[in-house]
Amino acid sequence: EYPHECSEQIFSRIYANVLAAYVANKNPKFKEYYDKWKVNNGLQSNLSKNQDLKNTILEETPWVQNAMGEEEQMQKISMLFDLNRIQNETNSAFEKLVKRQQADGGFGWFPGYQSDWYITQYIIEGFEHLYRLKVLPASDEYNRLILNGKSFIDRKFEENFLALEKLVKEGKAKWEDDHLSEIILHYLYTSSFDP
Repeated sequence: EYPHECSEQIFSRIYANVLAAYVANKNPKFKEYYDKWKVNNGLQSNLSKNQDLKNTILEETPWVQNAMGEEEQMQKISMLFDLNRIQNETNSAFEKLVKRQQADGGFGWFPGYQSDWYITQYIIEGFEHLYRLKVLPASDEYNRLILNGKSFIDRKFEENFLALEKLVKEGKAKWEDDHLSEIILHYLYTSSFDP
């Protein structure tokens, strides 16, 4: 439940929902437990269940707010086991992400922004995690999005290398120097998922 519609947060919804669907499908007892919990007012904190206590002056104490927060947390956790909701949100987020992917294969932070190396790499890394965990649904759409994103980050890496090569030829840098920036290390890590 992120407040913004940036590409990072849209991807994070996909990531969380794909993992939640996997857990719910792999362990149906979790879903059964939360379904029972939901029916038996298990989603209410103990404070909410006791109206007399709730109406006392104790509402002025800090732990009352904690109990209300606990109830909200329990309701959000139970939503993780609503497979229809998960599938709908995953599909919706994926459609948004597909629309965000630009012709060069990259993603901007927000609609209308130019493709950004870091955010594209972040998204591709996340999809690679899901693929490695064997939880990413088999889909031509997912594969196309990932391949296009990989092409973009590969080009950015190559551009970076060529710029460094030019500096070396001009005598402004040496190959022996440390040229491993954070984005290059992230690129190497992201690339390590794909043999």
